[in-house]
Amino acid sequence: MLNKIRPNNSLVLVIDFQEKLLNIIKNQLVTQAINNTSLLLDSAFNLGTPIIITEHYKNSLGGTTDKLFIPTDNTSIVQKTSFNCCEEPSFLEKLKNQKKKNIIIAGMETHICVLQTALDLINLNYNVFILTDSVLSTTKLKWSYGLRYLEQRGCNVIPGESVLFQLYQNADHPYFKTFIGKLKELNATK
Repeated sequence: MLNKIRPNNSLVLVIDFQEKLLNIIKNQLVTQAINNTSLLLDSAFNLGTPIIITEHYKNSLGGTTDKLFIPTDNTSIVQKTSFNCCEEPSFLEKLKNQKKKNIIIAGMETHICVLQTALDLINLNYNVFILTDSVLSTTKLKWSYGLRYLEQRGCNVIPGESVLFQLYQNADHPYFKTFIGKLKELNATK
């Protein structure tokens, strides 16, 4: 049974948003994914939802892009060489220590690292939410088939805005007006 997505039962996982990887993706979705992921991270920070960011083979690909908003509090950065985050012991340790059931995923590439990680998370009995507008692949075909495969295997494939509104729950949250302003700004640039 799926838990409702709430700040206290969820964790945000951002997989490999690294500049050298972003440079090989030549489409308009890069800016959109970065903006959407930044809004997700900003919201997670303001709602107290833990964040894990992974960096794949940092020696070669560099760190997480500076175009992405990265909160300093409640954020862990995990270095990895495996495509699957779950094969990195420090990642699994950080994940288990958080004791969250819902894993909200943004990152790249949809058909490789995101896919392998999400499938293992499902096998570990997590509810996995893949944000369609916050994941990327080098081609739209790889992206769409990756999402289709993930959905067929039990992932919840959903737009980020849907997840963000579930996290906020209602308009009474003190940060909600700021969130709406940022969301309107993002939607105006699409």
